[in-house]
Amino acid sequence: MTLFYDVVEDVGKTVLAAGAIAQIRSSGETYDGELVVQVLEVTQLASKNYRFELWDSRDRCACNVASKLRGVASVVCKFGIVRITHHLVNRVAGQAVVIALGLEVVAASGRDVIDGETPKSDNNNASPPPGREKMIDETPRPPKSPPASERRTMTSEQKKRVEANKQAALEKKRQREASSGRRDAPEPKRLSPRDPPPPLVADRSAPARAMLFPRDEPDEARIDAAVSSCLDRCTITECHGVSSSGKSCFGVTLGALALARYPETHVLFVETNGGAHRLSRRAMNVADDRLGAGEAKRRILVTSAMDLNKLVDVLTRQVAKVVAQRPISFVVVDSVADVLRDANDTVERRQNIVLLLKAIKRCVSITSCACFLINQVVADFGAGASPNAVQASHNSTFAKLAKLRFKLTRPANHNIRNLRYLSHINASPDETGDVPTVPFVITKTGMHPPPHEES
Repeated sequence: MTLFYDVVEDVGKTVLAAGAIAQIRSSGETYDGELVVQVLEVTQLASKNYRFELWDSRDRCACNVASKLRGVASVVCKFGIVRITHHLVNRVAGQAVVIALGLEVVAASGRDVIDGETPKSDNNNASPPPGREKMIDETPRPPKSPPASERRTMTSEQKKRVEANKQAALEKKRQREASSGRRDAPEPKRLSPRDPPPPLVADRSAPARAMLFPRDEPDEARIDAAVSSCLDRCTITECHGVSSSGKSCFGVTLGALALARYPETHVLFVETNGGAHRLSRRAMNVADDRLGAGEAKRRILVTSAMDLNKLVDVLTRQVAKVVAQRPISFVVVDSVADVLRDANDTVERRQNIVLLLKAIKRCVSITSCACFLINQVVADFGAGASPNAVQASHNSTFAKLAKLRFKLTRPANHNIRNLRYLSHINASPDETGDVPTVPFVITKTGMHPPPHEES
C-alpha cells in the first residue's frame, strides 16, 4: 500500500493496520489496542460534535467523537489520519459504532489512498492540500446599513401623528371589549419555591384505602395502600408494562378514585398517541361506575399532545390557565415514552428528558396535584409473564423522579379473560424477596379483582 501525504512522509502498512475495524467489530464493548486509520468523511452534528467515517484499507466504520475532543476533531480534514487511543464500541441496530474518547492527529489532511481498493469519493468536496486552502474570514461583520438615499427621517409632526394613531387604536380596542362584555382572565398566581402549594380538600367520608382489592390478603392490602398514596398531593407515580397490559385502564381507574377523594376538583388526561376520544369515553365509563351517572362528566378534562413541545406547553402554560378557574387534583400522561422517540442521538434524547422532567415538576408545583405517568418498556425477556424480565424505558431516570412505581404484566397461560398482574416494584420485598403482586381483570368499568383464584 502506498500513501502520499503532504504532512506525514512514508506512511505505510505500519500506520494503516488492515483488519483493525474487523477486529473491533468482533470484540466486545471495549477495545484496548490503538486504532490508526484514515478519515474518509468529517461531519459536524447539530450538537457541535463531530462524526468520522473511518477506513483501514478494508472496512469502513462510523465513529462519534466525544464532546471533550471537539477542538482536536475540528482540525481533521477529509483523508486525514488519526490515532484513537481510547474508545468504546456501541451496538446500534446491529452495527458497531466507535465512540472515540482519546484522539491524536497523525495527519490533519492529505490525499486518498491510491493503491488498493478504496470507496469512491466526491472530488469536488475533497479538502485541498495544505497550503492551498481558501482563507475564510470568520470574524462576524455588522449588518450593512441602507444607503443614505434610502434612509427616511421622520419629522416631529409625523412622530406626533403616529403616536396619536396608536392611542386611537388602543381606545377603540378598549371600547369593543367593554361593549362585548369580554374580561381578561385573571392571571394565575405564580408559586415561588418557598410558597406551599394550595391545599386540596379531601372527602373525609372516603375510605383511607383505595379498596380496589377488598380481600384482606397481605399483598392486596399493601397494593391498596400504595394506590391510595398515588392520590396524595404532589406525588409523582410511574407505571410501565408491555402492550395491552392494562396501563391505560390503571390510569383511568386512579382518575375515578381521585374524583371520589377530592370533590369539586377535576382530573386531567393528556394523551400522546391520538386517541383522545377513546380515552375520554373510557374515563367516563369508569367514573360513572364509581361515582354515579353524570356526576363526573363535568370534572374530566382530556387533551392531546402529539410531540414534546406540545406536552411541555400543556403541562406548564395551559395548566396554569386552567387552574385559575378549575382546581385539578390528578393528572395522567399517557404516555411519556411516545414523545421521547423522535430524538436523533443520545445527546438530544437526554436534553428532551431533562425538558420533560422540568415540565412535570412545574405542573406539580402549579397545581399541587398528583401526577401519574404511563411509560413503556424497552425489553421483555419473558413474553410478558415475568415481572423481573420487563425493563422500563428510561428506567434510571424515572426511578429517581417517581415516588411510587408500578409494573403491569400479562400472563402467558391463564383461564381468566383479560387477567393481568400489578406489582409495586419499589416496595420493600417480603421474607421470600418478592415485591407485592396482585391479579386483576380489565373491564369496561376499570380494573377489578378476579372473580376467583387461579387454579
